[in-house]
Amino acid sequence: MEKNKRFVNEYEYNSDFVKEAITAWWNTKFKKSLITMCTLMIILIVIFLITMKIKWLLISLICLLPIILLSLKKKIAIKTELERMDVVYKGEPLFIKVIFDNNIRLSTSQGERSVELNAIESFVETKNLIVLMVKGSMTIAFSKAGFTEGTCEGFLQKLKQLVKKHN
Repeated sequence: MEKNKRFVNEYEYNSDFVKEAITAWWNTKFKKSLITMCTLMIILIVIFLITMKIKWLLISLICLLPIILLSLKKKIAIKTELERMDVVYKGEPLFIKVIFDNNIRLSTSQGERSVELNAIESFVETKNLIVLMVKGSMTIAFSKAGFTEGTCEGFLQKLKQLVKKHN
């Protein structure tokens, strides 16, 4: 593991970043629900195929409703965040600097806030991001390409240790 316990990450918070981060959070948060609904739907379809009673097919179709609603809610969450960005930042690019050492500090032109390390519940890795799931349905995203201090690999190792320690 890297000797450096401090990681600094800088990135532009843009629409692609928002979409990828929210999708990662959403998929992680509702993964069990989606798997449960799909499993239930498959079981009900099998029952229909065995019994050939149309009521089982209709009941299985009801399972599609939460799946569709979750997908729509994710799209709405992305749209809402993009609209919020336009209003708050007036179309100007937003650059974020995240410092990860004894705590996590996020800095923007709008100010600074910090989060304790023990608030990290889990993390997920996407194509371009590392998204921390923090207590209270908050996320903190890091661009894999944005490390100016420390490396992406070292950061992932540190996160694995932290999550294992806190869980």
